[in-house]
Amino acid sequence: MAELELDPKKTALLCMDMQQFTVQHLPAERREAVLGAIKRAMDGARNAGVQVIYVVAERRSDFSSPRNKFTRGRAAPADPAEAATRMKIADEIAPLDGEPIVRKPRMSAFYATPLDSMLRSRDIDTIVVTGTSTNFVVESTVRAAVDMDYRVIVLEDGVTAGNDEVHRASLASMQPLAEIVSAQEFLDSLKG
Repeated sequence: MAELELDPKKTALLCMDMQQFTVQHLPAERREAVLGAIKRAMDGARNAGVQVIYVVAERRSDFSSPRNKFTRGRAAPADPAEAATRMKIADEIAPLDGEPIVRKPRMSAFYATPLDSMLRSRDIDTIVVTGTSTNFVVESTVRAAVDMDYRVIVLEDGVTAGNDEVHRASLASMQPLAEIVSAQEFLDSLKG
């Protein structure tokens, strides 16, 4: 069992890219498992005084680039109602009133966003990472956070990817950089 020794006031839980357009493409069993783990982690974090922050992908035409394979042609749908539905955070883990939502134009939650200043202004030095996709959004955010001297904890059952093999490979790649623990281990650390 991981001995995390967390200070809830200096810790934030990030929930990344858990929007309808990403969540709906996950196999049902994987979707239910990751949503359940994230919900339990969020509830425990909130009860312990850990800041919950949502990070969402924002698809706008001015964010796409013909040179960037990831963003090329990924603008939001023209129909505002369809765009709003696709961008909505999954109901099971919807933000509570007053919880911040950071909008990002690329994979990393830190790139061209106010996330770093938001964390530093709250004296947060530890981030707990949840969301999708392990091999893109999660891993790029973890690497950026480590470069900025944050302590990083990844909830292995609170992150997911398109397939389990890619998910596991990404977790293994992050092992030297971050503490990889279960949602339950994170919750247990908040009780002590």
